Amino acid sequence: MQTATLLGGSRVSYKTINAAELSELVK
Repeated sequence: MQTATLLGGSRVSYKTINAAELSELVK
């Protein structure tokens, strides 16, 4: 969630980062 804030807290950015983090957790 901190990464999303750094990008600007944009909703689209948040979703993109959330998906990226989920993919990393899955790995």
